[in-house]
Amino acid sequence: MKTIKIIIIFLIAGNFATAQTDSVSVKKEISYGPDKTHFVHAYFNFMFAVPPSEGTDADIFYGKSHTFSYGVRYKLKIANFFAVGAGLNYTYKVWHFKQNEDKKIPTSNIYDKEKL
Repeated sequence: MKTIKIIIIFLIAGNFATAQTDSVSVKKEISYGPDKTHFVHAYFNFMFAVPPSEGTDADIFYGKSHTFSYGVRYKLKIANFFAVGAGLNYTYKVWHFKQNEDKKIPTSNIYDKEKL
């Protein structure tokens, strides 16, 4: 009789005992990434100058004139329909001008080389 009581106590106590939670089923909410609360990304640009329409004041070497920039952007998603952001970048622009008598930009002086 005593062994039956011990077995019944272990069966009842086993119903109230809990084991560890399954770590695979427990997922931590990630707040960084695209379409999340916080999003940070870097970017890089390299562009060449495009020839303008006829009759402009400056003759430019279009193969040499370029723009280079890189930076970091941050976005904070406040609601599903509203987000604010900030960015920090560095931009380097170079314009190489042809030296001829019709030159007006930046001055009409003719130099061996000119870069703005």
